[in-house]
Amino acid sequence: MRAPVGSFEDASPAVDRIDLLTPPVARAVSAGWGGVPADQIVCRVSFAPVDTALAETGMEYGGVTPVGLPDAWPVLIDPAVAGEEFVLIGSGRRRGKLIVPGKALAMLPNAVLVEGLGV
Repeated sequence: MRAPVGSFEDASPAVDRIDLLTPPVARAVSAGWGGVPADQIVCRVSFAPVDTALAETGMEYGGVTPVGLPDAWPVLIDPAVAGEEFVLIGSGRRRGKLIVPGKALAMLPNAVLVEGLGV
């Protein structure tokens, strides 16, 4: 399959391989996503403990992705990432990745754009 970032021997559109995705990612991909960015502003960020992240997301260790996260979890995104044509992110499982337009991340229901986050 020819993808935006090169050729892959075993690649398919995510909607065609829902069976390979974790349930929360499969639901988000099946439904599409969109919405208004969250209005939360944060000054300090920390990651959830591994046990919490895995239990609350239904995703695999090393494969947690912003797609399909619990609605209460803000996804902080630098506008520079949202401006990229395509970005490679996790799929909820360690063995797969999703190639998505950067602007799609900014449309996640729990997205918060934070200028300078990646600096």
